[in-house]
Amino acid sequence: MNSMIELTGIESLDKLIYDYKGGMELFTDTNFLNSSLFYLNYVNSDNLEKLSSIPNLKWQTFHKLDNGNTIYLNPHNSYNRIFISVIFYSISLILPLFLMINQEYPWEINIYIYLIFFILFLINLIYNLFFCKKVVIISFHEDGIFLYKGTLIQSIKTLKPKSFSYKEIFLKISKQEFLWKTHHATGQDVFIVERKGFASILSIEIIKNNEEMIIENYHEESVVCPEGVNREYIRHKIYLKEILSFSFEFIPCDNNDSILEAVRVFPISV
Repeated sequence: MNSMIELTGIESLDKLIYDYKGGMELFTDTNFLNSSLFYLNYVNSDNLEKLSSIPNLKWQTFHKLDNGNTIYLNPHNSYNRIFISVIFYSISLILPLFLMINQEYPWEINIYIYLIFFILFLINLIYNLFFCKKVVIISFHEDGIFLYKGTLIQSIKTLKPKSFSYKEIFLKISKQEFLWKTHHATGQDVFIVERKGFASILSIEIIKNNEEMIIENYHEESVVCPEGVNREYIRHKIYLKEILSFSFEFIPCDNNDSILEAVRVFPISV
């Protein structure tokens, strides 16, 4: 139990990162814990991609530590939403200018158009920078799971941990029927099309709030479960056995019509 107690504060996160750094300049920098995920995404994106010691995996994956923990770094999706809102804001600058040149509307209307876009941009920016909280670091240990949660501009060392037992939160693999949406282009028209098929999904599921965070999702369109999905389901199981640093077994879970097979991680007490 001592290992989990050590993971409940800033000093523990410092220790967790120290064990993880493996000589990377990014983590040997004394300012790392003072950095925000927003800063890391902008300045150190190349370094983040090099962090994984597992071939062909991106940095947003599991990493086994020598201190008995396995951590997962999760990108904060507000970063992408801000980028999209900047594009819309840029359009709001160009659109009134275009309308003024063509003299289609009085200049007062153009100012109103700009102000509307500007206000929407500010609301989006403020929300995604200061209020939208996402889990960015997850630590798995045999005694339970810690989720380190914070905003996009919050420093790493001030992320707030929440602890869960493996009865409250599931690290789960499911082979199931799956619906997703994709873009389909016909000539100059682009449509959103719903696809139906099967998927092997590695996810974290919080039972109390009925939340699910998908870590990896492999899916194929098909009327029957394709062999590729079956292979990925087996690969997900093998991957967890290799990357988690404690003994565990897979417990069957989720019996419903859409799920063909599902298992969750359950630690084995030694």
